[in-house]
Amino acid sequence: MERINEQELTRLKELMHQTGEFIAYFELVDTKMMEWCQNIEYQASVQQKLLQQMKLHQQEIVQLSLQAISKIETQSTHAITNLEQSGQNTIVKSAHSLSRYQWYLIVLPLLTTLLTTFALGLYMSNEYPWEVHQRALNERDAGVALLNAWPQLSQQEKTKILSSKTA
Repeated sequence: MERINEQELTRLKELMHQTGEFIAYFELVDTKMMEWCQNIEYQASVQQKLLQQMKLHQQEIVQLSLQAISKIETQSTHAITNLEQSGQNTIVKSAHSLSRYQWYLIVLPLLTTLLTTFALGLYMSNEYPWEVHQRALNERDAGVALLNAWPQLSQQEKTKILSSKTA
C-alpha cells in the first residue's frame, strides 16, 4: 500500500506542482490585470484632467472671441460714424461750392451785360445809358406835345415840320 500511496503522493505532488503553476499563472494574470486597471485608471484620470483643461481653454477662447468681436463692433461703429460725418461734411461743402458757383453763373452774365451796354453806349453815341434814356423821354414828351398841338397848327407849319423830318 505504501506504493500506491507513493504513487498517489507523487501524483499528488505533480498535481500540487501543476496547481502551483496554475495559481502562479493566475497570480501573474491577476498582477497584470491589476497593472492594467491601474494604468487604465491613471489614463482615465489624465484624460479627465485634459478634458477639464480643454473645457477651460474652450471657455477662455469663447470669452476672448466675444471680447474681440465686441472690440471690432465698437471700432467699426466708430469708423462708420466717422465715415457718415465725413460724408455729410463733404455734401455740405459741395452744396456750398455749388451755390457759390451758381451765383457766379448768375452774376457774371449780368456784369458782362452791364459792361457791354456801357461800352456800346459810349462807343456808338458817346452817351451813358441814362443819358440816352433821358433823351428818349424828352423826345417822347416832345412827340406828345406835337400830337396835342397838331390840330391847331396851320398848313404851312405842318409842311415845315414834315419837311424838316425828312431832311
